[in-house]
Amino acid sequence: MDEDNHRIEENEIEEIIEDDDAEMKYASDDDEDQQSTSNADVPAEIIDDSLMSLQAHEQDCFTVALASNRWLATGGEDDVAYLFDQNVSENEPILKIEHKDSVTQVMFNSNETLLATGDLSGKIMISEVATKKIRAEIDECNDLEWMRWHQTADILFAGDKDGILWMWLIGNKGIAQSKVWK
Repeated sequence: MDEDNHRIEENEIEEIIEDDDAEMKYASDDDEDQQSTSNADVPAEIIDDSLMSLQAHEQDCFTVALASNRWLATGGEDDVAYLFDQNVSENEPILKIEHKDSVTQVMFNSNETLLATGDLSGKIMISEVATKKIRAEIDECNDLEWMRWHQTADILFAGDKDGILWMWLIGNKGIAQSKVWK
């Protein structure tokens, strides 16, 4: 049977829900400043039935990365990235990484020993997961758009709003090599 042409038979109907408010209401095109009031009838109390929540950020959290069911990294609007170790605490970060702008990129390298965090201004911080120390601070990009680790090597790629591609080889003591494509 062709599903597109399937008609609902009366014996297939389980429940009919009557629409009490048949008149549809739309926001006026003339009133651009009008705010939605669709939540006006929702109670002010919000019930949190989550198993776990992370409350470290003071503002919105924009990005999350997980590694080995142990490491969790977050970045947010409050210009901070956090590293959590599930073996130490489920909700207290073990490392706070300060940035200049909202953190929109957090990513672990392929062997999960390094964490790269990047903000909107282009500042990128490379942290060692085990020692919780900053290995490199990169402030060469302008308005970071994206960031990715190489699949097997400790090479970080990033792109900015101008279409410039950056590549950094991260060595034991920081940036070993870098290259830019314009």
